[in-house]
Amino acid sequence: MKVLVTGASGFFGRGIMDELRSHGHAVDGAARRVDGKYANVALDITDRDAVRAVLTRGYEGVVHCAALAHVRLAAEAAARADAVNAVGSANVVEMASLAGVANYVFISSVMVYGDHSLPAPVTEDAPLQAIGAYGAAKIAAERATLAAPPPMRRTILRMATMYATDWLFNVRKRVAVPLIDRWFSFSLEPTLPRYSLCSRAGGARVVRAALEAAIPQGIFNVADDHVYTQREIRAAVTRIEGPTVAIPVPLIIPRLALKAAETFARGPRLEAARSRYWKFCEKNVYSTARLGAAGIRLPPQLLDACAPA
Repeated sequence: MKVLVTGASGFFGRGIMDELRSHGHAVDGAARRVDGKYANVALDITDRDAVRAVLTRGYEGVVHCAALAHVRLAAEAAARADAVNAVGSANVVEMASLAGVANYVFISSVMVYGDHSLPAPVTEDAPLQAIGAYGAAKIAAERATLAAPPPMRRTILRMATMYATDWLFNVRKRVAVPLIDRWFSFSLEPTLPRYSLCSRAGGARVVRAALEAAIPQGIFNVADDHVYTQREIRAAVTRIEGPTVAIPVPLIIPRLALKAAETFARGPRLEAARSRYWKFCEKNVYSTARLGAAGIRLPPQLLDACAPA
């Protein structure tokens, strides 16, 4: 299959490119800059005419992975995120449909559900109540994807926090905080299953399954078939990146801090406090039952990093 992957030089885009190439697909990678290994097509997805020109090259499948992540609250950052993540995504799916692309896969995020006050586990039918610019733009992009007419197959993959065993940045944030020039780890009920995570390799496997119509079109949460504890995450981070200073923290402390924020803070500061509390202290678990029913369960690769050498 001839496939275009947008965001090809990003963390997940690289994994998708490797997966598709290793299974015999002819893959072009698009990014703002050609990098010689993954991105061979220069493309600004906010340029509708440029997107149209690229998608006239006879692609049978498109994986839209390009996005701005870690968007700040500043108005200019939110506007840029909307231009790329929402408007740019609408450009890609519209032009893919007009070009007769058969299979379209949109890489979304569990951030569409919001980042606090979530049920456990979160299913694909949960309300979409993202607050920040990133999640809101992903919701808009999902709607544009669903609005594209048949016969193009459309699959939306809502990815949990991603990792590779050689890249644990987002995972480390679940068990440690940066202070001055080093990381300090903490534990809050360290043996409680608390976090859904997704390996890059596992996520790329699901993308390939969607392109190859090995799973039905629709919306899927994508995560490892395991709910991780802080102890497991800390063991992986320690084994790969070395030890940090450990600080045990009773759960009552962040709960009291949240109550103080709810008493004195308002607006974005209150939402930020709720988000930080929820991501560290409550369950962030996303159901993968729908993916399992389609025959895919992803092995928990982070546990390999926890195992003794």
